[in-house]
Amino acid sequence: MNRMKIVARETFLRQIKSGTFWFMVLFPIIMMAISLLIGYFTGSSSGEMAIVTDDNLKAYFEDNPNYDFKITSEEELKKLLDDKEVSSYAKVREEDGIVVADYFEGKASMSEKVILQTTLGQIQNGINMKNANLKEDQVKSLAKSPVINQIADKNQDNKFLGMAIYFVFLILMYMITLTFINVILTETATEKGTKMIEFIFSSVRPGDYFEGKILGNFGAVLVQIAIYIIMGTIGFNIAKAYGILDGLPLDFSVNANSLAIFAEIIVLFLLGIFLFLVVAGMLGSFATKIEDAGKMGMPLTMGIVIMFFLAMTLMNKGDVIISKILSYLPFASTFFMPLRLLNGYANLLSGIIAIAILLVAIFLFYKFGEKVYKKNILNYSTEGFFFKKKK
Repeated sequence: MNRMKIVARETFLRQIKSGTFWFMVLFPIIMMAISLLIGYFTGSSSGEMAIVTDDNLKAYFEDNPNYDFKITSEEELKKLLDDKEVSSYAKVREEDGIVVADYFEGKASMSEKVILQTTLGQIQNGINMKNANLKEDQVKSLAKSPVINQIADKNQDNKFLGMAIYFVFLILMYMITLTFINVILTETATEKGTKMIEFIFSSVRPGDYFEGKILGNFGAVLVQIAIYIIMGTIGFNIAKAYGILDGLPLDFSVNANSLAIFAEIIVLFLLGIFLFLVVAGMLGSFATKIEDAGKMGMPLTMGIVIMFFLAMTLMNKGDVIISKILSYLPFASTFFMPLRLLNGYANLLSGIIAIAILLVAIFLFYKFGEKVYKKNILNYSTEGFFFKKKK
């Protein structure tokens, strides 16, 4: 077997067998599951809002289209509170043409408070019209509301879903890239600092070892992404089956164009990670001991952090010029081209151009990085990078 392939296989297996790797993979899933469970039980334990009111006002709360109020009496209210069947209540009455509500908010959410206030406002408006002795046609005139005909914008169709997908990809890109950059930097610095690399190079060429390390770690990245895709698909189907997604402004219809866009985003995502891994391997060769790994990787880490927060800032800013420029630049295109594709600001051809530029950048950085790695991996000088280049 080719020695590069052996290095790649051993690197891959070492990552897959590592408990740290599986913790890194499962931690986001566990945290998301805990968040959903907390939200579910918090929501389910909050109970309904009870309403104690006169018979002439009950109609406003019964069959309310926005909320299922629990109509009760003074005698039953205390029992409902003790049994935690309700967590908040309002005692509503009319005094001299004015609606008065004694409100106990308990665990009521902000939306429940707004719905109660809106309902009380409707009651007050109805009482005001009744007391004003308005004729039927006058009441109808006062009840008129504006008509808004929304004109569809093809660049804004299903924007909510696009932003949700982009946000997930952005978080994954940030998390996975930083994690594996640190893995490569630490491994390279450890091997060099313990002089282990000299023994390794007695049987493997530096270039083959560099390539094998990058490909092995990239294989572990593919496994992690595959797990997220499988878990995400399962979670999506469960949510859809239980109607959790009903009512959200989402259109899950799939056509050839949307599949092509999704494929381009996946390719950009993977190529971007691969490029960062190549540069991390190159920078790791400059470290002389383990403690230097973080210092050598600082420029790359800072670049990723800057790109991440800049992308978060520009998410809802439209197709600004800086997003257009960065969507074609290596290192940045992975963060910004998916945003433009999902919003309809860029077409499939633009995505292909960004992918082509990224492939050229990977080739050039790989060739340069391999030479730098060969030159510096056995150099134990404590001088800085610029001094080494000068010599």
